[in-house]
Amino acid sequence: MQVSPVRVTIDQPSEVVWLSNASPEPLSAQIRIFSWTQDGGEESLRATDDLVASPPIMDIGAGERQLVRLIPLAASVMQASPSKVACETAFRMIVDELPPERDARAVPRAGVRYRLRYSIPVFQPASSCPQEITPELTFTWEREGEDLMLKVANIGHRHAQLGRAILRDANGDVNILSEGLWGYVLPGSAMSFAVPSLPDPRSLSGTLEIMVNGTEERHLLQSSAADS
Repeated sequence: MQVSPVRVTIDQPSEVVWLSNASPEPLSAQIRIFSWTQDGGEESLRATDDLVASPPIMDIGAGERQLVRLIPLAASVMQASPSKVACETAFRMIVDELPPERDARAVPRAGVRYRLRYSIPVFQPASSCPQEITPELTFTWEREGEDLMLKVANIGHRHAQLGRAILRDANGDVNILSEGLWGYVLPGSAMSFAVPSLPDPRSLSGTLEIMVNGTEERHLLQSSAADS
């Protein structure tokens, strides 16, 4: 089973997602929608009726695909609180491949077959916010036990998708922090990301080159007491 696209923005009455079955056997799938928030460095998913998938359960024949419509039932509005202002509503669309119905006449097959699950980010921009609004990020080092983490805070009003990231340190050396998709930081939230095998963290002052929503950004990083 494959799902396309793998990130959805809903800026019209409905948006289309395709589920494809490239296997030689039919499959069944279920879609559930959750509201998605980040608070205190933790992600939270809660059931919601503000966005629905139609159909929510489907059978897809071998080599076929199924169109699914995502339909917002509530308008996205600018969300303001003492700690954050968001110009979008964030959801997660969970797509599960369901186990087939058991047939008493069927001959059991050897081996293990894994059922797929996709977690697709879905964003519904608020019509009251200008489209050109972008995330605004700050980066700081911190420690969690023995692990060095990069804390990314988004003080802007739209989400940030973090991709490939490298650090060019003060010595001119290049350290790869992330090869591909690193994660998301929602508006007004902060998330910490583990940093793999790096040299002496006290030398980690330099230029961070990171893909944010598909565009490369450069930020200066400074060592801090947490790095020692």
